[in-house]
Amino acid sequence: MRLHAAEHDGTFPAVPSEMTVPLPDDPFTGKPFRYEMKDGTVQIRGAAPAGEKQNPAFNVRYEVTAKKMKVAE
Repeated sequence: MRLHAAEHDGTFPAVPSEMTVPLPDDPFTGKPFRYEMKDGTVQIRGAAPAGEKQNPAFNVRYEVTAKKMKVAE
């Protein structure tokens, strides 16, 4: 996601398929991670293993933000 942002003026891909380096699948389900863009931040969530939905250790959400850097002149 950060590679994509670096190549696209600090913007993240709207959907994971726009990334040149693919996002791996969720190892618990074998399905794609849930990916949501909200207010310039990307949220990625996996699914908890069977029977562990209430366990906080398996309810992890990653948030990625990008900050535009100033270019030195």
